[in-house]
Amino acid sequence: MALIKIRKVISLLVFILFVWLFLGAEKWSVFLSEILPPLQFTPALMQTITQPEALSLAGLILIVFMTLIFGRIYCSFLCPLGTLQDLLIAGLRRLGRRPKYHYSRPLNGLRYTILALTAAMLLLGSLALVNLLDPFSLAGRIFTNFLQPLAVWAYNLAILALKPFDLYLYPKQTAFVPASALAVTAGFVLLLLVLAAAYGRLYCNSICPLGTFLGLLSRVSIFRFTLSQKACSGCVRCENVCKAGCIDPQTASIDMSRCVN
Repeated sequence: MALIKIRKVISLLVFILFVWLFLGAEKWSVFLSEILPPLQFTPALMQTITQPEALSLAGLILIVFMTLIFGRIYCSFLCPLGTLQDLLIAGLRRLGRRPKYHYSRPLNGLRYTILALTAAMLLLGSLALVNLLDPFSLAGRIFTNFLQPLAVWAYNLAILALKPFDLYLYPKQTAFVPASALAVTAGFVLLLLVLAAAYGRLYCNSICPLGTFLGLLSRVSIFRFTLSQKACSGCVRCENVCKAGCIDPQTASIDMSRCVN
C-alpha cells in the first residue's frame, strides 16, 4: 500500500508540473519545457531523431529501460493523460459512482493496426497520427484549449471582484482557439470521459500507439505481477478494481502488456 501511495503522489506531482508547463507564467513555462519533455517518450524520440541531444536521449533510454525492468511504469505515473484519466475515475468515485471493471480480451487487431499505421506514417514523414493520438500531445491540447481559457477567465473574474476594494491587477489575454481545434479536443475529452467511466484505461490499452508499443516491451519485463491460485479465494475483487481490465481470475493470469498499475 505504501508503494501505491508513493506512486500516486509522484503521479500527481508530475501532472501538476505538466499543467503548469502549459498554463503557468512564461518564465516557468520556459524552464519546465526544458526539463519535462525528455521524460515523455514521444517528445524525446522526436528530439533524438531531429536534433539529438544528451538529455532527450537519456530520457528515451531511461523510459525503455524502466519498461523492460518494471513494465509500463511510464503509463502508470509519468503520462499526463494517464493521470488525467485516473483523476476522472477518482472524481466518479467521489460522486458515488464506483465503476466495477471486468476482464476484457485485448483488442489486438485494433491496437496493433493503430501502432503500425502510426509507425508507417512517421517513417513517411507524417506526424498526423502522432499529433492526434500521442498522450503528451493530446494532454497538451486539453490543457491549452480548455484549461487555459478557463484559468484566464477565472483570473479576470477575480480581478473584477477585487476592484471594489481598490485592488487593481492587469487582466490576461488568452490565445484564440479555432473552432475546429476546439471541436476535435472536445471530442477526445468526451471519449476519455466515456471510456474512463465505463472501461477504465481502455484508451491506453487499445487506442494509444505509445501504450501499445510499451506494452510489447512489457511482455518481457523482469518484474511482473502474478496471481497465486492457492491463495485466491475466488472473490474477483482484484478483477473489479483493475482499471486496465487485464486480470483474468479464470486463468489466474495478468496481461502485463496492458497492466498500467
